[in-house]
Amino acid sequence: MLSQNALGKISHMMHIWSDQNLQSWLVITVHYVHHDSCLWELSLEADIIAFHHVVRDHGGENIGALFEKLLDRVGIASKVCIVLTHSVCSADYIDASQGIGP
Repeated sequence: MLSQNALGKISHMMHIWSDQNLQSWLVITVHYVHHDSCLWELSLEADIIAFHHVVRDHGGENIGALFEKLLDRVGIASKVCIVLTHSVCSADYIDASQGIGP
């Protein structure tokens, strides 16, 4: 996966939804700048790093722990700095380097 070799920080998008059987799913897409040393150019890249079944609730603590686990699995947790979420409380956030907090 090229995102492990990204220059600088990695941006991401995360989405959770339920299918017709009310099973919940989470997908994480990352966006980053990659340097192609053969062509001597920079390119904007995107990867889907996770498509995961969410078995517990959609609360911030559960989703934050799952998000950190999935970032660790692909080895990019140190390249993602902060995650903002849209929820009932717009002040909720997940900081990948510090855990979950207000």
